[in-house]
Amino acid sequence: MSRVRLAWLVLLAIVAGPASGAAADPMTLKDVVVAAIQHSPQLSSGRHMSAEYAAAIKKTRATTLPYFSSQFQAYEINGNPATQWYPLGIFQPENGTFGQRNRNAHWGAVGIEEIGVAYPLLFEGSILGLNDVPAVAAARAQMSGQEAVNLLVEQKVVLDVVSDYLYATTYRRESRAEGEIIVLESKQLEIVREQVRLGLKLPQQMEILRAQVEAATKVRDSANENAQNFRLTLATLTGNKSGQDLELAGDQPSLAPLPPLEGFLDQVMPGHPALRVQNTKVEVARQQLRVDEANFWPTAILNSNLTGAQDLEYFNGNNLHPRPTAFQSYLTVNVPLYDFGQRKAAISESRESVLSQKDLVEQAELDIRSSIAQAYNDVHQDEEILAGIRGNLIAAEQALELVQAQHDEGQIDQLGLITAQLAALQQKAVIEIAELPERLKYAELQNLSGGTWHWAP
Repeated sequence: MSRVRLAWLVLLAIVAGPASGAAADPMTLKDVVVAAIQHSPQLSSGRHMSAEYAAAIKKTRATTLPYFSSQFQAYEINGNPATQWYPLGIFQPENGTFGQRNRNAHWGAVGIEEIGVAYPLLFEGSILGLNDVPAVAAARAQMSGQEAVNLLVEQKVVLDVVSDYLYATTYRRESRAEGEIIVLESKQLEIVREQVRLGLKLPQQMEILRAQVEAATKVRDSANENAQNFRLTLATLTGNKSGQDLELAGDQPSLAPLPPLEGFLDQVMPGHPALRVQNTKVEVARQQLRVDEANFWPTAILNSNLTGAQDLEYFNGNNLHPRPTAFQSYLTVNVPLYDFGQRKAAISESRESVLSQKDLVEQAELDIRSSIAQAYNDVHQDEEILAGIRGNLIAAEQALELVQAQHDEGQIDQLGLITAQLAALQQKAVIEIAELPERLKYAELQNLSGGTWHWAP
């Protein structure tokens, strides 16, 4: 029995080992974005709405084609029996039943079966359902617009995830950098403490270094807490409702130079989802205009019915149950004559709606261009600030190389070397924080482009 249990334990270890390792792998930015898209309730709702509009197209198309129906009715009537000419020969017995021949007034059960078809020939711009029907075209436009809305929502999800990921990883880097700073400052403090004991330094210098260590510790702890908070937010966005922290790989997209503004706009504007959404509204208004214009013309509906009747007394053992039928087919034509200007006003209303929606397309394009241009301006301002900070880092690293060489030759003591190392490390930490706004602007540019330009996966 013990060997069997040991074999099971080994098997479980083999099976569970890779699974647990895969679950423990840090998530890259692409992994987090994909998981958030899969678990987004708003995106799920948008996909269902697209399916709803797809069904609406089929439903609307069906209303322009023949509609077949059937029904069965059972009656208990008083009057003539059913004949081949009269499916129901109902009459009131008191109105001359007695004394009239060929009348057989009686109570009896009669069944009526009917099959009918209605075909709208001319109706609200539809011609036998074979042309580009306005209602169907409007339904197609609505589905296309919903698909564009889904793209915009997806890009908003990507923006939220990328922003939180950048904050989480940047704060984690800041925390690690502050940890290295604390180590160097602690060494610096120990050296100064020894020098104070030997009378080489004033006690105030030791207190200043102690305060610096405490301040760096607070910054590190705050960065740790901020990083954890953003990881928890990412865990929620990726569908983890238990509040479990995420392990992030820490990769960040590079800050590659942006293309010229005009080239960027030429790339993103033609297929921008926001413009597609607004163009959808134009198309829906245009189809409504077609409907209102069609209402000036007659409408025609063809109806055909085949009705059958039978005496249901044979259920009671009666052998007499004739089954007469009746067929009728008629065309209903509705010719509009005068409605005190109602239809003409409806056309004017729809025409103005089309013009209004077209103006909103132009306004949407202006707003998108303006927002992208402003984001470009912000990126350039951030680059100017970063250029100065990178210059300071280069100067600090060069000074560290010089101090290191001097320390190796015995010209500078350990305290001077630590001071130079701290200066370079602090400049690196400053760059980590300074690059965050520019990366966030890149993420915003991707969102403003509606996903037609990609920076983050």
